[in-house]
Amino acid sequence: MVKIFLRTVLSKQQALHISCRTVSLFQIVDFANRFVHTAGAITLGAGIDFINKVGRARIHKHERHLCDLLIHELSKLNNIKLYSRSNGCVTLVSFNMAGIPSYKTAAVLSDAEFCLRGDLHCAYLAHKKLNTLETGVVRFAPSLFNTKREVMLLSRCIANPY
Repeated sequence: MVKIFLRTVLSKQQALHISCRTVSLFQIVDFANRFVHTAGAITLGAGIDFINKVGRARIHKHERHLCDLLIHELSKLNNIKLYSRSNGCVTLVSFNMAGIPSYKTAAVLSDAEFCLRGDLHCAYLAHKKLNTLETGVVRFAPSLFNTKREVMLLSRCIANPY
């Protein structure tokens, strides 16, 4: 096995500053082993730079618009139970199709190349309040890179899943 040693790109103070400003999904610096997760630090920095360049308000507005569009389209369908409302502050849409378990709905949509999560999510109390502990929900959470056209295609696929 060949060991490759990388020089530290960030000082300990810079790394602590980064990790204190963000909720890290991975540890950037392991001080005991003096290892810096260089690719992770660079990626995190690039992501922060991108968000700052585009602007959080602009990203939220775009995602909110796509959620409102999907809510509008799904509210026209009789077989859809919506758990989200328009103009909410959260940019996700939770729904179920009548008579179809949420995980199956998500699987059918996945076959049509839409990536939505189905079943129970990490918000136990939300499921309890919505009375979806037994069924779960299908969750649509758009990003800045999704388009109105994609949302319209998704709504048509939900209207005619088979």
